[in-house]
Amino acid sequence: MKKIALLISGSIGLNLLKSFKKQGLKSDIIIVDKKSSNLYISTIKKLKVSKKIYFADKNFSKKLILYIKNNISIILSFEWPYIINNNYIKLCKFGIINTHSSYLPYERGVHSYVYSILKNHPKGITIHFMDKKVDAGKIFKQKKIKTKDFITGRELEIKLTKEKLKFYKKQFKKIYKLNFNKKKLPKVNIKFKQNFRQDLDKNTTIYLNKKYKAKNLINLILSRSGFKKGGAHFAFKGKNYELSLSVRKK
Repeated sequence: MKKIALLISGSIGLNLLKSFKKQGLKSDIIIVDKKSSNLYISTIKKLKVSKKIYFADKNFSKKLILYIKNNISIILSFEWPYIINNNYIKLCKFGIINTHSSYLPYERGVHSYVYSILKNHPKGITIHFMDKKVDAGKIFKQKKIKTKDFITGRELEIKLTKEKLKFYKKQFKKIYKLNFNKKKLPKVNIKFKQNFRQDLDKNTTIYLNKKYKAKNLINLILSRSGFKKGGAHFAFKGKNYELSLSVRKK
């Protein structure tokens, strides 16, 4: 028998769970982020998508590991915030499906909305299977997204998140029925390097004595624009400065 597990965290995870229920789907178990509030957990229980609730973070309990191994065919990640141990990914036949706010293999890792502007890469969304390397598993479905010219990082983050959720929800029934052949799905080309959180500021620093093409400099500033904190930055006379940019049509 095909059985499904859901990994759930945060408001986006709850949004996806409500859509899952609305489509008349059930899961065998729900795995909830340990850091979730009592209200959040109560809301999940009231939806009655599953009678079995487990709690986890980056570590799964022995009881949960054993249950997945013996009962579950596939796991859907609903915005799970932790990098998942490869041993957990291999517990069930089809592994774990995840979504990513980029057109893989571009922008593997974090801050995809920043780097796709910074590097002038195609914008898009991807549903993929997790692998031992981040955002490097087989691609289930993906879609390129058209955006306005000179979009800011924050605007792109909002747009990609919205499109990603809509796209994911449309695939629930196909995933639920395991109506695909995983062996025939293409794998992400990992020649595109993973982006790491600690490199963001370094990669969006403006060096005042460096020559830039105007468009590249505009994209650098736009990539970090629109957020409450942070921005493209530079140092001058021992002080640090941040830039934010918006472009309007005349």
